[in-house]
Amino acid sequence: MDGTDLKYLHQAVDLAWEGLGVNSPNPLVGCVIVKDDEAVGHGVHIYERVTHAETAALGDAGDKARGAVLYVNLEPCNHHGRTPPCTEAIIEAGIGRVVYGINDPNREVRGGGAVYLASNGISVEKCNDVSLIKEMEEQNRFFFTHKRKSRPYITYKTAASLDGRIATSKRHSKWITHPEAMSVAHLLRGVYDAVLVGKSTAEEDNPRLTYRPGEKGTIEMPGIIFPHSPTEPKTPLRVVLDAELKLPKELWVFDTKVAPTVVIAAEDADTGNAGELMELGVEIIRVPYDGGKLNLEAAMKALAAKGIQSLLIEGGGETAGSFFDAGLLDELNIFFAPVVIGGRDAVPMMGGEGVVRLIDAMRISEMRNQFVGRDLLVVGKILRDI
Repeated sequence: MDGTDLKYLHQAVDLAWEGLGVNSPNPLVGCVIVKDDEAVGHGVHIYERVTHAETAALGDAGDKARGAVLYVNLEPCNHHGRTPPCTEAIIEAGIGRVVYGINDPNREVRGGGAVYLASNGISVEKCNDVSLIKEMEEQNRFFFTHKRKSRPYITYKTAASLDGRIATSKRHSKWITHPEAMSVAHLLRGVYDAVLVGKSTAEEDNPRLTYRPGEKGTIEMPGIIFPHSPTEPKTPLRVVLDAELKLPKELWVFDTKVAPTVVIAAEDADTGNAGELMELGVEIIRVPYDGGKLNLEAAMKALAAKGIQSLLIEGGGETAGSFFDAGLLDELNIFFAPVVIGGRDAVPMMGGEGVVRLIDAMRISEMRNQFVGRDLLVVGKILRDI
């Protein structure tokens, strides 16, 4: 690979971001076709449009694709899904060389596309630039987690005071942060496949959990989370943890005319209440209830089976703590407001059982920060073995 290859691979990565929020359950993919050092075709994958990025770029390039170089951030697929294999379209178009970024984690794809192209006389090269490879893996962290771990990528987003409280001792929490931070929270809903709250948050705050950025003004996505704002944001699937199915049916979250809702409940939870919820159009996922706790691993596998690649936790500290205790958190997005709440009974941003020894504490890597209005956004990835 030379500097020209890296230049156009970077362009493919940048193009892939245009699918943010509208790519799932597929990965973010961007494709650039180059002939005589001129980009003659561009393509990005948007799920509802069906067409893959490579096919879109080939269509854009037309006859200029023959003998050209195709750059794509993810290995071209070599299997039949909703569309024929991209490899077939690449061969038919007469592409002379393919440069791709990283292998697809999908077992149906991994390595097969590159081998098939090479066996049909096309020169194929995989990216060997370490920093760009890391960038491309980070870009598709939702998709990679879903394929590798059979669960969604899970982010805990919260607003807290400088002393780490999300509510006072009387559970007053509106509003800790300022409108700009709340606008970003809505942008995040437009990116993630699902947003989750616990029973207490659903009952006490009665949130809608819908995408409504206009209510808080407009703001760009902070670059430390994603380098691109969603182009066609959506309202995510709403997920509520309610082990005993005792939440009032009048809550906003059960209005399925606005957005779909899933309730995670215990296997033996009240069937009468379940019937009422299902009449409202709410789906119920039942999981084991062990030691007074919902089996979150089983719940996440069930969501993954529905095609949910990413989950944003907006619940309180106890809900976040339960995911922390289960080792299921992948990322933190914390908006710190310039206030101090104090009080030994104020609500902490992370509850649960926690750890006994400091050596077992959650370790954060790649920690970054950025001011959003008057609030400080801190983003970090949970450090663990892959």
